[in-house]
Amino acid sequence: MPANYPPEKQAVWKLLFNPIQKRKTLTRADSAAATIICEMWIRWQTVSALAADKPIEEVSWVDKNGIEHFKQVESPASKMATQLEHKLLSALAQFSATPASRDKTKKVKEPAPLKPGKVQTVAERLDEEIAALEAQEQAPDDEQQSDEELLDKIDECAADEKKSEAQVLLDEADRMLAEEAL
Repeated sequence: MPANYPPEKQAVWKLLFNPIQKRKTLTRADSAAATIICEMWIRWQTVSALAADKPIEEVSWVDKNGIEHFKQVESPASKMATQLEHKLLSALAQFSATPASRDKTKKVKEPAPLKPGKVQTVAERLDEEIAALEAQEQAPDDEQQSDEELLDKIDECAADEKKSEAQVLLDEADRMLAEEAL
């Protein structure tokens, strides 16, 4: 997560990427794309609120005979929200953050610690990473959670409370951090 992220963006980051970090499938190389997804998520929230307020607009035009015509069309905010939803789902699938894509993801192996005084070459590091990926492909993935386990984690009481969206995201992030501490 970028160091200078405001609290609203931190909450979105934690909501989207803490579960992926727990699964150990997120790397530092993914941070640029993850930052873009966070920005897209915040933009989607803003546009989605506008679309919810006014999903349809009335437009008018004058034909060649001078008669004014009216029709109702989908608002630009609604169109943009739909486009962002599709892009977000696609991007999250790339991070294995959707149920269908989650089964295809393997855990990233932690790099072996170097011996003191030894400098690892790029070729050695790449050889180790390739061997680790090949080992992951052959190993079964026992850490997949069932849908029922995920549903059990949902706090149904939270739906009764009136909170701002930012507060809900911060609460969810705090809950996830508390789970990590256990």
